[in-house]
Amino acid sequence: FMVQMGKSPLLTGYEPYLKWGVPGVELAIAALMVWPTSRKAGLYAFYTLMALFTFYIIALLSIDSSIPCGCNALTQKMSLEWHVAMNAAFCGLTVGGIYAEQRIQQTRKEVKRNRKGGT
Repeated sequence: FMVQMGKSPLLTGYEPYLKWGVPGVELAIAALMVWPTSRKAGLYAFYTLMALFTFYIIALLSIDSSIPCGCNALTQKMSLEWHVAMNAAFCGLTVGGIYAEQRIQQTRKEVKRNRKGGT
């Protein structure tokens, strides 16, 4: 992770912060998604992180399209253009998740109100 960040022309000098910051943010987002009361916030945070990462890849492409991918073995063979497409797909899925979570929260409120005898 650190070695790959060091190869990025946009991240040079930020590696010490990002090596803990990125995984820390990812763990915090995962924790938010565990509990129903904070799940929507986690989905918004995930969307924001994916959008930022997508814009970072687009910025890399504008500098040099031959920069190697520093991702895991599953995606390291993908081009940066495919990474943008994959991230856009995940952003779209997240928007669907946000919509679904809003519907779920609305249904929970209605059920709770009906249990109390409200209309």
